[in-house]
Amino acid sequence: MTQAHEPMNPSTPLGIEYLEKDKLRELLDTYGKLTLTIDGLWIQGVEKRYGTDACLQIYTEVMEQYGRIQAHRITRALGIAEGEGDIPAMIAAHNAIPWGRAVKVNYRQTSDKELVLSILNCHPQESRKARGQEIFPCKQMEHAELAAFFGQINPRAKVECLFSPPDERPREVPENVSCQWKITVE
Repeated sequence: MTQAHEPMNPSTPLGIEYLEKDKLRELLDTYGKLTLTIDGLWIQGVEKRYGTDACLQIYTEVMEQYGRIQAHRITRALGIAEGEGDIPAMIAAHNAIPWGRAVKVNYRQTSDKELVLSILNCHPQESRKARGQEIFPCKQMEHAELAAFFGQINPRAKVECLFSPPDERPREVPENVSCQWKITVE
């Protein structure tokens, strides 16, 4: 269902610098959804043409580079000292990425050196299920992206996959958790 938006008043100045905070948040959410859309379309196109294995290999290489670039730009925008970020800085940076605006993420800081990150109801995977497609085995790609992202923020950060497709979800983990990662700063 689409939302009806009121037309802008012709005398209202145009441009994002004139938007109120709620409209800026809506725009950021739209950017996040657009990021998911291009991501999904790219995966579907490459997977259809070259197969899942080739898609995953290419995507992993791209996402590793993207993770570093993303962390560099986000930390700069947020004023986080790159290379020295602690767990709260890592949460703030990850929470600010475009993908994070469209997918629900639960951050649980278990100590001053450890974070458990859970993706809830992963939209790309849910969309694949709805279309009758198999779950995309994103573990390798997601690990590469997260390791590059958090490693850029703090080189001592280590990323461990607790589970991610194609893994089975552990029984004790709620059904709405699509994947789970532990980030430790040594």
